[in-house]
Amino acid sequence: MECNKYQFAKNIYIKVRDNQNNCRKDVSNAPNSIIPAQPILTSPNGGEVWKVNSNQNITWNTATFYSSVVIEFSPDGGSNWNTVATVANTGSYSWTVPNAITSTCIIRVSNNGNPSLFDTSNANFTINLPAPIITSPNGGETFTSMNSTNITWDASSVASNVKIEYSLDSGNNWTLLVASTSNTGTYPWTLPMIQENRVALIRLTNVSFPSAIDYSDAVFNIRPPVYVSVLNNITTLTACSTLNINWQRTSNANYNNYSSSDAAPSYRGKYELYYKLDNGAWTNFATEENYQTTTSYSYPLVIPDNPGSTIKVMVIAKYNTQTYGSPAPNFWVDSSNAFANIVPPTGTITVTAPNGGINLNANTNYNITWTASGASGFYDLGWSTSATSGFNLIASNISGNNYNWAVPNMNSASIFIKIRDYNNNCRKDASNAANAVIPAQPLLTSPNGGEVWTVNSSKVLRGILQVFILQS
Repeated sequence: MECNKYQFAKNIYIKVRDNQNNCRKDVSNAPNSIIPAQPILTSPNGGEVWKVNSNQNITWNTATFYSSVVIEFSPDGGSNWNTVATVANTGSYSWTVPNAITSTCIIRVSNNGNPSLFDTSNANFTINLPAPIITSPNGGETFTSMNSTNITWDASSVASNVKIEYSLDSGNNWTLLVASTSNTGTYPWTLPMIQENRVALIRLTNVSFPSAIDYSDAVFNIRPPVYVSVLNNITTLTACSTLNINWQRTSNANYNNYSSSDAAPSYRGKYELYYKLDNGAWTNFATEENYQTTTSYSYPLVIPDNPGSTIKVMVIAKYNTQTYGSPAPNFWVDSSNAFANIVPPTGTITVTAPNGGINLNANTNYNITWTASGASGFYDLGWSTSATSGFNLIASNISGNNYNWAVPNMNSASIFIKIRDYNNNCRKDASNAANAVIPAQPLLTSPNGGEVWTVNSSKVLRGILQVFILQS
């Protein structure tokens, strides 16, 4: 018997009659009473955390109600009540959570017309502001200035439109990107043009609830439109080693080739590559071309043989000459963030003979000797009149520790023998002091006496070629 669809009643009589003869019947001897069921609220029932402006279901047991349902909420644990709605007894109501920040909220449901018959949440639940959640950029990313990326967030964490700002100095100053945009979870961003590497953050604000804010969890990097990415974390470089100069460029249309084409050299932008030692002048060592679909580049640089000096590199990106004429103007200039120290290569080569003060007789053979440790085992031999510059090749790519040199005929009081590693020319040595080459004595072979030569006749003067001096 479904009694709870009837409201409370004291005078209830139960009647029974024959289905085949309605006159055969009986009724209760005295009146009875119907006591309605106790309403049962099933949610929220305590401990929930609901966000402002979110839609949440208030639910109840329909069998415990006999009428439409009155729903109320209290933000202060039951001291004060606000009507939410009066609804049909369907067992559920979708409630848009109000902006009533509290940790002592409860819901009350009752039979319409009988407010004394009700149920409330078993314990308090909480209403909080929604906390926006940024998903990207959220820290650690690296972007190139003028490129495009998407700022993204969890749309379910926001209850309204959003305001987006960015900082280029770790949050000290903020720039408005958009004051209010739809809560789609994504917003396209063309990164600003910047002159040097910046550490950045995104700030996302719930427009309807300005105290609901999220920031990128950590800083991310924005690089200039053309960015040299080598030597920024390198402190030492070995002389005569090869360093790949790496740089990246923006994909922004501001640095497109002419007609976005690589068809002709004049269509293509150019990269001029430079290095400088200490605080000296820049030296242009190479030029590379820009290709429309390529944004990362690399070019090898052999580190100069200047141990004890410092080195820095620079890339100048130039526009194409088809559009801008020749010489084309600069698009961007960037250099490595710091100097690196040039150090000599490991390993040693030591000239042992001649090592200074030796007189070498021209047109004779001299045994050049040396020792080596940590070298490749293959050597170039040369001589020069200076201990620090010049290298006249004697022999190349030889092995062992000695070489029989045919001393040329020259007249020099200052000859240095030099030996360098064939695989690293900066691993080298020279005689500790100058040696001398003693020129050969000239030798005339004809005429040599007794000949009779006629006036105006032609004669050949003969001598030994090797005895004539090669001036140094």
